[in-house]
Amino acid sequence: MVKFFLSKRGEKLEKISLEKNFERYAKQWEALTLADDFLFGKVMHDEYLCTEMIKRILPDLDIGEIKFVQTQETSQQTFDTRGVRFDVFAKSDRRKIFDCEIQTSNKKDLHRRPRAYHTVIGLDALKKIL
Repeated sequence: MVKFFLSKRGEKLEKISLEKNFERYAKQWEALTLADDFLFGKVMHDEYLCTEMIKRILPDLDIGEIKFVQTQETSQQTFDTRGVRFDVFAKSDRRKIFDCEIQTSNKKDLHRRPRAYHTVIGLDALKKIL
């Protein structure tokens, strides 16, 4: 099957074989791992899968069940401060908060990032109390 794309003026722009595109995207899909940001977000967005993943990573922690999951959650305290973006931000029914990050490259500031994220989570929690 061949598909033609038309511009707003009706001009033929390009024709693409759907079979070739399907093969290309199928290969790309099969090459994905959990370290890929897209797949990590899709898997962790499901509350059940997110709960199971956290329980397997932290087996001694009684987390309960994840009841809220937000992927690519952004938080900025004030307009003049630097914001953070959480890969996966989750809350459990036991009032526990989880920030799940996937790190695929060796960054020199890795030791600072968890501290900054922890601070933002704590400030958000305080805002809700006060």
